[in-house]
Amino acid sequence: MTKRSLATLIALNVILLASLVLVLFGAPQDARAQFGAGGRYLMIAGKSPQRENQAAVYVIDVSSGKIIAGLINTANRTNQIEFVAGLDIKPDIERAKELKRTR
Repeated sequence: MTKRSLATLIALNVILLASLVLVLFGAPQDARAQFGAGGRYLMIAGKSPQRENQAAVYVIDVSSGKIIAGLINTANRTNQIEFVAGLDIKPDIERAKELKRTR
């Protein structure tokens, strides 16, 4: 093995180790995705704030301003989705736009 290939191998291992440390100890991020025609829907997934063994999924229809919330039960490994609530957030979006204009 030449000195150059050994140096390349060591550098590659250092990069892989640094990547592993960043993944293991970095702050977890919520998953987000936009889908539908023209990115009409936005889906956000994360931990459920009040239920330890459940993950929350929120799907937002951006054009109509409606949101539904669902829970995924991960405790028994069935991964069943239970939709628990729906809400029209269009008035909230309009108020936020108005507040932004006044600032």
